[in-house]
Amino acid sequence: MLVALLAHTAHAIAPFSSWQQHGAIKARTSYTPEAEADRVDDLPGSPNGLDFNMFSGYVTVDSAAGRALFYIFAEAREAPSEAPLLLWLNGGPGCSSLGGGFMSELGPFYPSRSGRKLQTNPYAWNDMANVIWLESPAFVGFSYSNTSADAIVGDGRTAADARLFLLGFLKRFPQYTHSDFYISGESYAGHYVPNLAWEIVLGNKRAQEADTGAESGSASAAGAAAEAGSAAAAAAAAAGVSPGKGFINLKGFLVGNAWTDPAIDNEGALDFWYSHAMIGEESYRALKQNCDFSVIGPLMRGSQALTMPGTHTKHDQPQQQQPPLAGKGMDELSRKDDKDATCAKWLDIAMAEQGNINIYEIYADVCSKDNSGSFSAGSRQQQQQGGKYYGALLGHASPLETVGGPDSGDGGADDGAQPRRPRYDPCVDGEVETYLNLPEVQAALHANQTRKLPWRWSDCSGMVSYSREDLLSSMLPTYKNLLGTGLKVWVFSGDVDGIVPVLGSRRWVASLGLPTLKPWRPWHSSSGQVGGWRVDYQNLTFATVRNAGHMVPYVQPERAYYLLGRFLFEDKPEPTASRWQRNQRQRQQ
Repeated sequence: MLVALLAHTAHAIAPFSSWQQHGAIKARTSYTPEAEADRVDDLPGSPNGLDFNMFSGYVTVDSAAGRALFYIFAEAREAPSEAPLLLWLNGGPGCSSLGGGFMSELGPFYPSRSGRKLQTNPYAWNDMANVIWLESPAFVGFSYSNTSADAIVGDGRTAADARLFLLGFLKRFPQYTHSDFYISGESYAGHYVPNLAWEIVLGNKRAQEADTGAESGSASAAGAAAEAGSAAAAAAAAAGVSPGKGFINLKGFLVGNAWTDPAIDNEGALDFWYSHAMIGEESYRALKQNCDFSVIGPLMRGSQALTMPGTHTKHDQPQQQQPPLAGKGMDELSRKDDKDATCAKWLDIAMAEQGNINIYEIYADVCSKDNSGSFSAGSRQQQQQGGKYYGALLGHASPLETVGGPDSGDGGADDGAQPRRPRYDPCVDGEVETYLNLPEVQAALHANQTRKLPWRWSDCSGMVSYSREDLLSSMLPTYKNLLGTGLKVWVFSGDVDGIVPVLGSRRWVASLGLPTLKPWRPWHSSSGQVGGWRVDYQNLTFATVRNAGHMVPYVQPERAYYLLGRFLFEDKPEPTASRWQRNQRQRQQ
């Protein structure tokens, strides 16, 4: 989630005013031949065509490995040249920003119940910004690599590739080189987003040094930054990109329900379950006593929480690292195994006590459709049952635990009708999968055309083997580095998410020890209702979203839309801010 807008001028834009004008004439500007080749003229099943410029295709990030990332780009409906640039990343690790962000959360359309038609999302974020959705890392969605070892990946290469993608994107769309740029995302994007921000900070430092004649990479920002910078420089060289030309106009980032620190997030989840009467007293106390939350992924069935993929540092990190248990005696290992077994047993009991609920949105119903025939359904069931792949547990839900889009049947909603506020559809993931696997849709998106992929598109990839060490690493040191850079940083949390709950997010934000500038208080959305609560610290704002789960922009689209507007515009000079507030009021008339 990211963007910026005439930050230093008194000229205003109207980011929302064209939200009703379907079929409006799209502004045409000069585009590179590469951008024109990616232009999407229409999407099959769209109710009224496209009233904005849209592009999609591949950007190669490593030509030697044959690694390319797939993107969709929707320009702002009004004055795109003046609107900020926003990147959205879904998490997983291994889940698609198309299935989540573009098709079922904040994109211009939602799928119908049939999965073959679209209906308009009245809270699309490209009302406010030029939005990019990126499928990352390789082997997620339509993104691919010709090198099979690239399926073994972690935070280091994911961030380096995302930065290289952005450099390639800006070469394809040079008119956005000087636009204010923001990064946004949710879930395991709690790693993706700050890691990419830090990667850009380091890359910008190298670019500035090159511009002043300094030797590239001659200084590091702090601590581990030198190693990360070297890895990024090597990746840039492999992709044929000169780091000295790689300045990106990053202004800040916005991240929601962010997996950040295992110990804090997991203990917050356990306390959330207990405080919401989801588990019993005995299991709560047993888990508190027997679980080392710092070495467990997001709380789930015990067998899966404690048997995640091993280290892949050889392929992803600049240096080899010792296994987490290296050097420990056998007695200590035996005691640890016994305690782990007890922890796993009580995690299974706690899950049984919860029953078949939607852990991503604890008060929402589950999908009752039979999705067992779909690829994603099968892979997610394996993930839930302790299979070898871990990724989707922080991405999108299983077939019986899915957060979704508008309750649009195959009748009226399919012919272009739209609700003022989309209704909850717990089966949206299957509908998205149906749509994105239609041959005519893939052709329109320039996906899976010249290089036929040996897999169906699915919301969460079963091919990515992600680093356990990275999954269990704390992002707090990275935040401490970033908070000194002057970037705008917002963290938000849906308050009925049971997988990365608000309690953990509040605690890790508080652990940063930042001075409070404006105390805890409610914020109101354009409907006049309390949208949530917020507190402003020095260099960071924390906000909750009331009655929202893990995928905030879908479950509470109006509140998420308004929150994004505050993030982007509330600190802008007049008349930009007042114009934004006016347009918010107009939406309710």
